[in-house]
Amino acid sequence: MNETKVMRGRTSFARVDRESVLRLALPAFIAALLPQAVEAQEKGIWATAPTGVWVQAKDGSFTRVKFNPANGGIGNMGTGVAFFVEEAPKAAQANASAAVAAAYGQWSQLGGSLVFPDAKIKFVQGQDATKVQSAVTWGDAKIKISGKEYDTPGFATGPGAPSNKAVNIVLNRTRTLRTDGWNIDLSGTRPTLIDEYDVKTVAVHEAGHVLGLGHPVPSANSLVMDGQNVTRQNAKGSWRDIEKKAPFDESPKTLGGGDLPAGTLAYNKPRNDLRFGDAYGAATLYSAPKANVQGNFKAAAQGGGGIYTYLVRNDSGHDEDGPLAAYLVSEVSIDIPAWVDVSGLVDDSDDWIVERESARVLARYVGPEITTQKGLVAGGTFSFEFHSSYGPGAATPQVTWAVDGLVAGYDNSADLLVEDAPLVEPDFNVAGFQIGDDGRNTYSFNESENAWEMVRMSAVPVPVPEPSTWLSLACGLGFVVLILGRSGRVFSRSAMSV
Repeated sequence: MNETKVMRGRTSFARVDRESVLRLALPAFIAALLPQAVEAQEKGIWATAPTGVWVQAKDGSFTRVKFNPANGGIGNMGTGVAFFVEEAPKAAQANASAAVAAAYGQWSQLGGSLVFPDAKIKFVQGQDATKVQSAVTWGDAKIKISGKEYDTPGFATGPGAPSNKAVNIVLNRTRTLRTDGWNIDLSGTRPTLIDEYDVKTVAVHEAGHVLGLGHPVPSANSLVMDGQNVTRQNAKGSWRDIEKKAPFDESPKTLGGGDLPAGTLAYNKPRNDLRFGDAYGAATLYSAPKANVQGNFKAAAQGGGGIYTYLVRNDSGHDEDGPLAAYLVSEVSIDIPAWVDVSGLVDDSDDWIVERESARVLARYVGPEITTQKGLVAGGTFSFEFHSSYGPGAATPQVTWAVDGLVAGYDNSADLLVEDAPLVEPDFNVAGFQIGDDGRNTYSFNESENAWEMVRMSAVPVPVPEPSTWLSLACGLGFVVLILGRSGRVFSRSAMSV
C-alpha cells in the first residue's frame, strides 16, 4: 500500500503570485527596468533560434550547438564571442557604431560577476571583420519569406542550423540611422516598417538572435525579442505604452532636420532595457540545471532505525531575490528497497507531495505554474523526512527537471535570415527531462577546462536491510529453492512412471 503525505508548512517561493515572481526574478538594477505585464507571461516568454548556442572549444574556437540541457547542449561563450562593427553611413547620427557595441554589451551584462556569474555570456569587440563570430554592416536589409521580399530595419543572418559559421547582422542603410533613441513613424498609421529607427533599438534585438534567442510564438508583445512591428501594432504592445503623437513637447527632428509632421508617431528607447523573458531565456541558454540533495540520519532513541531527513535545493542560476535561470526541479526520487518500511512522511510545503512508491520515495511538485511549467525555482529549497526501522545505507537521488517559459520560436515577422524562418521546437521535453541517462547527474563548470560537465550527485543515507537481515533473507530463499527443487524431482519421477 502506498503511503502519501501532502506537504504542509511554509509557502515556497513558487507560491508567490506571478507578478511578484517577475519582480523578484532579477537583481534590483535590472528588476527596476522591467515594466512587464503579467498577462503577457501566460503565453510563454522566450524561444530559441535555429542557429543554436555558442560553445567555446579548448583551442579557443567557437561553434554552435542545439540547446538541450538533458545531454550537455548548454551555451558557453567563454573568453568572449567577438563582434565587429563597420563604419556607419555618413547619413547616420553620431556614434552609430558605438550604439551597436552598446547593444551587444546589454546582453553581456547578464554574464560575469556583475549580475550572474553562472551565465557564460560574453561579447567582446573585435578589430578584424574576418576573425569574428558576428559582423555588423549597413546595407539593403531585405529578407525573403515564401518567395516574397520584405524590407526590414535589420536582420541577423546565418546558417539555418548550428555550425561554426558566423551569425552576422545587417542594418538598414537608409532607415536605421538614429542614435538619439527615437523611432519615427511619419505616416502615423503604424505600418509594419516605419521611416526612421534608432540603431541600438534594432541592434539589441538582432544581437539577441546572435546569442541564440528567437521570437516567442505567440508574441508576448512586450519583449526585446518580440518583433518591433508586433509590439507597435498590438494595442497591448510595449511600444504603445510610450507612443507619442506629434506635435508634442521636446519632439525630435527628422533625420533630414525637419519638424515632425502633425500625426507622426514617435517611440523613445522602446528596447532600452531587457525584459524579464529576454533575460530569463538568455541566462538559461548559457547556464546549467544544478541540483543539490542532502540527507541526514538521526538514530532512534530506542529500537532500530531512525529518522531520515532530506533537503532539496535548486542550485541553478539565482541570487538572493530569486531565480535568474528557468530551470525548475519537478521531481526528486530516492531508491529504497520495497520491503524496507517507510512511515511518518513529514514535509514543509503545500507545493509538494511525497509518497512511497514501490522501490522508491518520490517527491513531486504539485504547486502552481511559474509561467508555463511547474517546479521548484532556482534558488528554492524544500525538505521532507520519514521514519524507518532499518539503519542507513546510501543511494544516489534522481531528479527530474522542467524549463519554464520556453516555447516554439519564430513567426511571419521573422528577421533571422534562414530558410523561411522555420518554427523552432525544443529538442527535449521541456516539461520533464533528466540529466544523463538516469537522472542522477547534475552539472558543474570546470574552470580549468572552460566547460560545463556532467557530474554524479552525492549519495544520501537511505534505510536498507542490515547484514543479518540479508543473511536471514538469503537463508529463507535458499530453503524455498531447496523445497521447490525436491518437489520438482518428485514431479519428474511421477511423470516418468506414467
